[in-house]
Amino acid sequence: MELKNNVNIPIYDYKTHTRMIEKKTILKKKLLIVEGIYSFFNEDLRNKMIYKVFLNISEKTRLKRRSKRDMAYRARTIESINNQYKNTVIPMHKKFVQPLKKHADLIIENKTFDSSKNILFNKIERILNDR
Repeated sequence: MELKNNVNIPIYDYKTHTRMIEKKTILKKKLLIVEGIYSFFNEDLRNKMIYKVFLNISEKTRLKRRSKRDMAYRARTIESINNQYKNTVIPMHKKFVQPLKKHADLIIENKTFDSSKNILFNKIERILNDR
């Protein structure tokens, strides 16, 4: 995916659930890594991606990471985190995120992380060498 210019992207404030006024500038580089749970959702963007990786992380690990993050950075209680996770996150993950796995070139599972990361690093190196 080739960038023609630098891009100013919005910064989201998770405490107020709004976009902040300031933006972050992404400078043009040889390689752009797009990260996010809905990265494959937009078909036009997905079709421009050279290599797509899906991290298929266990529900237990996802909840543990979310709890740690939300308590530290979003001032949330463990009860509110667990309620949101059970009532919103799990159903939406199953409905919208998990189906995107079919578009991945590489699926990284918890148990295959070490071998998968080597595949990924080698692919990134080949992409950079080809440019």
